[in-house]
Amino acid sequence: KFRCEIEKVDKVAFPLQFDSSVSEYIKMIKLYAIGYGKDLNDIDIKMKFICGLSPVNEKRVHDQNRNVIFVIEVSKNDFVSVIADRVRAILAPHLPVRPHNFHLQQIYPTSIQRRRMQPENVISVYFPENPDEDMIHIFVYPPLSPK
Repeated sequence: KFRCEIEKVDKVAFPLQFDSSVSEYIKMIKLYAIGYGKDLNDIDIKMKFICGLSPVNEKRVHDQNRNVIFVIEVSKNDFVSVIADRVRAILAPHLPVRPHNFHLQQIYPTSIQRRRMQPENVISVYFPENPDEDMIHIFVYPPLSPK
């Protein structure tokens, strides 16, 4: 019998696309994520994926203005400001704008009219029941630019 073990290396450079196809690049990203015990939905993996694309493909991603989706777990008894603080911590390293300059908008359930979430309110004001885990519940918006 042979027992194999993958030796963890402290620092492995994040893969870059260079001349590889997008599908080959995605395979490299998956292996990188597995090696670090991360999920492909991890915000850091997503941001590094975009940064590692070839210039042509990076431009396509930015031109399509793709949204980044991430999960934050909070209690319904927490204040909306707790969500804002967690979003700020996640996005700060990846945004060129000041991370305190955004607002949250409730978009779930889809039967309701979208509404801005106030930081001083308890989350249960917006979500009295547990929301469907497969849906997006909140949008994070940059501030409106004055015209």
